[in-house]
Amino acid sequence: MLVRGLILHPNFPLALNTDEVTVRSELVFSAAVRVSNRFLLSTIAMRAVHGLHINSTRTEDTTNRALAEVASGRYLGVSMPEIKPLQPIEPLLLAFAA
Repeated sequence: MLVRGLILHPNFPLALNTDEVTVRSELVFSAAVRVSNRFLLSTIAMRAVHGLHINSTRTEDTTNRALAEVASGRYLGVSMPEIKPLQPIEPLLLAFAA
């Protein structure tokens, strides 16, 4: 399968026609449907790109592939960590110079 010069494996998660061009904003939108928190989405995408990237390929193509896989439901086994309450800070004692 060929998507804008990128040859994809036949088991690629998105079923695209060869004449259909998918822009990254569509990939981001379709991935954002699965992950509503944009910061979590960027973290998932970053980790997916890091794991999928091969040095002989363009980073842009790897990013598109990672976003397509997030949109298809892969890499969604993560969740937001619990936020621990911060310990209270002792009041600052000011001593004025005489």
